[in-house]
Amino acid sequence: MKMSKWQIRLACLLLAVLVFFVFSYSSRQGRSVTLPLKVILPGDYKADSLIPSEAEFTVIGSEEQIYMIDMSNVVLYADFSGVSEEGIMYAPVRYDFSGVNESLDFAQVDFEVKPSNIRVYFSKKQY
Repeated sequence: MKMSKWQIRLACLLLAVLVFFVFSYSSRQGRSVTLPLKVILPGDYKADSLIPSEAEFTVIGSEEQIYMIDMSNVVLYADFSGVSEEGIMYAPVRYDFSGVNESLDFAQVDFEVKPSNIRVYFSKKQY
C-alpha cells in the first residue's frame, strides 16, 4: 500500500504536534511551599472545630516561570464571613498575589492548594 504525499505530510504534522506536547508536558516542574492560611470568621458564630493554620501551595510550570513567583507575596485565605446559620460550612481556599512579577505568563503556570476546601462547624455565639 502506497501513501500519497498529503498522507505523509499529515502523518509528519501529527507526529510533530505529538512530540511538541510530550516535550512541553515533560518539561513542567512543580514547586511547593507551606504557607500560613488566613481564615475570615463570621461575627455572630464561633468555630467549634479545628481550623487549619496553613496550607500547601504548589506552582506548576516551566522552571523559568515558577521561580519568577516570590512565594512570600502569596496570601492564602478562606472566607467564612457569609455564614448565617449553625452547622458544617465549607469555604474554598483561595490565593492572592501582591507584587507578582509583571513578566509572568499566567497561561503557562498552574496553581494548586491543598487542602482546596476548609470545613468548619459553626455554632451561635452565646452572649
